[in-house]
Amino acid sequence: MPTKTLPYHGHSTLNLDIVINDIQKRISNVLIDTGFIHSIFGLKLPIEYSRYAKSLKTGPIKMVDGKSVDVQWIKAFIRGVQDYILVNQIPISIIFMTGNPIIGINFLKRYKICFDGPNNQTVLELDT
Repeated sequence: MPTKTLPYHGHSTLNLDIVINDIQKRISNVLIDTGFIHSIFGLKLPIEYSRYAKSLKTGPIKMVDGKSVDVQWIKAFIRGVQDYILVNQIPISIIFMTGNPIIGINFLKRYKICFDGPNNQTVLELDT
């Protein structure tokens, strides 16, 4: 399996190639949510990416503090990770909120991921 090694300094980020309604976009510096406190299920993108969606759905999500917030979301696909094109595109829910892009650990559970703090690296094994 191909592996990608990322720097780790208390957190890691990666680049994703996504497809929203047949429009391909590269999203850089996507924070990996380790899920230790409160995990994100899918992918959170800044609101400006919602312009690529033909239609949006609205629904509530629960925040870390327990409050429910209505967000807009769509179904899209992850096509590539760190310049590696996946054998099969992965469907994923994308929510649009202010702030930095974040990928949920639930997506990454499809792969082997190792956060190695002492060696300052994260290793991600992808499909073949």
